[in-house]
Amino acid sequence: MWTEVFGGGGLIVNAGQEYDQEFIIDQIQQDGELEFYPVDRWELATTTNGNILDQTQDFLGDVPYLYYGHRLHKTCVLRMIGEKAPSMIRGQFSGWGVSRLEGVVRSWNQYLKNQEVMYELTDEMKVDVFRMEGFNETLASSDGAQKAAQRVQLAAELKNYKSALVMDKDDEYEQKSLSLSGMAEAIAENRKGIAADLGTPMTKLFGLSAAGFNSGEDDLETWNAKVESEVRAKDRNVLLFMIQARCQQLFGYVPETISFEFHSLRVLSADQEEAIKSQKFDRIMRLFDSKLVPTSKVIELMNAEKIFALDLDADETDDSVEPALGLPEGEAQPKDEEIAKIISPIQESSTNAEQTEGIENSRTFGLFKRQTKS
Repeated sequence: MWTEVFGGGGLIVNAGQEYDQEFIIDQIQQDGELEFYPVDRWELATTTNGNILDQTQDFLGDVPYLYYGHRLHKTCVLRMIGEKAPSMIRGQFSGWGVSRLEGVVRSWNQYLKNQEVMYELTDEMKVDVFRMEGFNETLASSDGAQKAAQRVQLAAELKNYKSALVMDKDDEYEQKSLSLSGMAEAIAENRKGIAADLGTPMTKLFGLSAAGFNSGEDDLETWNAKVESEVRAKDRNVLLFMIQARCQQLFGYVPETISFEFHSLRVLSADQEEAIKSQKFDRIMRLFDSKLVPTSKVIELMNAEKIFALDLDADETDDSVEPALGLPEGEAQPKDEEIAKIISPIQESSTNAEQTEGIENSRTFGLFKRQTKS
């Protein structure tokens, strides 16, 4: 966050080692102290006079940072830099990046001005106009202005509290209202400008719902792609170092191979998740039916894809088990004697049914012949 707001920041690593000495990850004690402190670029000063304009960052030195009076070695700080500044003004940022807010100043000021104008117009939307007989002659007298003010004040008080207005028959009263037409379109255009400068969809930045036939999925996909490419991709090295330090603290060593993935930004519905799991399950089972993978590998694949809530245990299965025709998957193939016991009654019943059908057909045919002869 500090990288986006201030153009730079970092994480200070605290593992019980000297801050002004080189940080060695192998010296982290198992179950020992390990903390990370997020800081912005202005907290990592380089001068002791407190003047931020006098800071010229020297990242080539071994101890370039000064954190509230404590000298920090460059290996104790995981430095993160924002967007790169143009060459003409790069020296003004002391080696740091540009804040994302630098490019939004113009559109944001325009947005604030439109808001202020709208507030002022809202206060002046309704104007009461009193036409009093002899108003100019009254002002010419010594106490005319005071009498006119008392007259208007009395009318306003009666109108506000009593919902009534008492006037002379020659006086007139009129209430004028100002129109705010066009302000909504102007504010909408300002919002589009801010969203364009920040590179963030309006549905995400202002919490607006998708309009028209747009479901909002395209805006979310655009935002997810931006986060994946511009935010997560830059932080992978920092996160990898933090994971390595955490492994050293937990296990006493750093694994040779470490891989990690971010959680998906896409939120799926329950039906979509079940459909994806069903497709993965069918794909794995087709591999098993084709005898390309054994049962143990099938269970490993299913556990890796998180198809079921609980992981399957390969020790509780038998590789010799094959799906039987007509039986649920997972049941053992019956032996030949058992198949014979199952099939024999079925064959006998089918034979008896055929004989009975033949007798009935012959009886019907004979009855038909007797009726024809008669």
